[in-house]
Amino acid sequence: MYVSAIIVASVALFLSEITLFLNLYLLLAIFWTKKAQRKREMTLIYTRFAVDMLYALANALNLTYSLIRVISPNTVVKNLSFFIAWPTFNLGTIRVFLVFLITLDRVFASYLPVSYHKHRTRIPNLSLILVILLYALFEQFILWIICDFELDIPLTCVHLGCSVNKCYHNYWLNFEQVSYIASFFLV
Repeated sequence: MYVSAIIVASVALFLSEITLFLNLYLLLAIFWTKKAQRKREMTLIYTRFAVDMLYALANALNLTYSLIRVISPNTVVKNLSFFIAWPTFNLGTIRVFLVFLITLDRVFASYLPVSYHKHRTRIPNLSLILVILLYALFEQFILWIICDFELDIPLTCVHLGCSVNKCYHNYWLNFEQVSYIASFFLV
């Protein structure tokens, strides 16, 4: 039983690290070494690279802690699973919003090209990113106020699901599903 969990978590950790380094390479190629041309209209895509990189890092930390817990169950730090999982939830939300906005942006560019190129510059990318970050702050309200979360994680908690209460976990899963379904129907 534990062998399969270790194998799956190890493969997922390896893939998270590949994602982390590929996105880091892309960002360095664009902003540092200038191997790729930087374009202002690609800001949402660049932001997605950065969020994907941070999400992969948070996921790698979570998987590493999970592996340590499976291999050595007595190695536990009270509430650490929450502090590792919470950035993963927040970055996941930001990532879902970015995917939706990028998809929406591309749909408008494809189906209404004249109107898109005429009016798209009226909505600055920075304002879209700010709205996404404000929603991530709203998630704090959902967790702590609406879902009445108490920071007392059981010592047996090893994964993301038990790091937050059932109310928030259900909210996050529903939010993610609705967002991806909406993105799918845009295409």
